Amino acid sequence: MASECAYSACDGSGFLWHTPSEAWPNGHYSICRCHADEVRRKRAKRLLADAGMTEESIAPYTFGRFKPEQAVGSKAGRDLLARHKERLVQYAVEPSGWLVLAGSVGCGKTHLAYAVVAARLAQHRPTYYGSVPEVLDALRRGFDDKRYDYDARLATMQEVDLLVLDDLGTEHQTSWVAEKMFQLINYRYTRRLPLVVTTNLVVTDPGCGIDARIRSRLLDRGLCELLTFPSGDYRQRRAQLEAGT
Repeated sequence: MASECAYSACDGSGFLWHTPSEAWPNGHYSICRCHADEVRRKRAKRLLADAGMTEESIAPYTFGRFKPEQAVGSKAGRDLLARHKERLVQYAVEPSGWLVLAGSVGCGKTHLAYAVVAARLAQHRPTYYGSVPEVLDALRRGFDDKRYDYDARLATMQEVDLLVLDDLGTEHQTSWVAEKMFQLINYRYTRRLPLVVTTNLVVTDPGCGIDARIRSRLLDRGLCELLTFPSGDYRQRRAQLEAGT
């Protein structure tokens, strides 16, 4: 039995019949939007599993749970966090360009980056995300073990609707790591594909440790927006408030 069409258009068949016209004298079928939605939903779920996550594990990372007013620090710092949250809420609706979230450990940047992921997955929009060391491990498995398809993994990360790379700069630097990260990031750079990066490093510092080629792209103001997070351990403060201490 056919499932219900979300758009009340195809009666669940996934196809729409168009009556004969001058352009199509015999009539023709086209794919209904509900079918395209289902394809995106399945791909989003597959990418979620490929990143080693589940819907349950990503569920806590919501914009609603991120409360800038609970952050440690000054009012100016909390106001800045609120503006960053608002920017990322907007970005999650329709990602365009690159966002670089920079700040110390625990300042809230990863929560907001993952909230973007959760929002996109809720819309069944294909998204790939993970910490940079995890992403590199996934690529390395495909490179070293013939049971995994390296080319397919790399292509997925390069071409996915939205890529989120957490903790850039924490990876152990080798020539292989540097080249693979550049290959991944440069692909999206030349094609202007949406990317969110978080890092504990000061990206504007030439000696920060990020590969110079990658750093140059992250600082391209024609594509990238740098959001610097105020210091203060938001993560620990939030945990204390939720525990009632």
